[in-house]
Amino acid sequence: MAIPLLPVFLIFLMTCLSELNRTPFDLVEAESELVSGFMTEYSAFIFVAFFLFEYSGIVILSSLTSILFLGGYSVPFLFNSFAEFTSLSSFVSISSLILGLKTCLLIIGVV
Repeated sequence: MAIPLLPVFLIFLMTCLSELNRTPFDLVEAESELVSGFMTEYSAFIFVAFFLFEYSGIVILSSLTSILFLGGYSVPFLFNSFAEFTSLSSFVSISSLILGLKTCLLIIGVV
């Protein structure tokens, strides 16, 4: 399933990077803008909220990418029946850990 969706995955990844203003799509700031740019107007809580919203977008788009293109909580060729390995009595199941691991790998790749 990953091979036919590879062009769509690459286009989706490029649009995510452009939406998040990451490395190939960020605007380079000049030296005069560092002194009087948009970041000097923010202080304390507004500055923290600005970066919190920016990095929450990274987490949301990374989890959406792992759900849409990397199979979500499933691991191919590892378990035949995944339902027997997850338990409803535990607070954290194996499926949530796998989805979190895939999301963390994408976050490391984006940042």
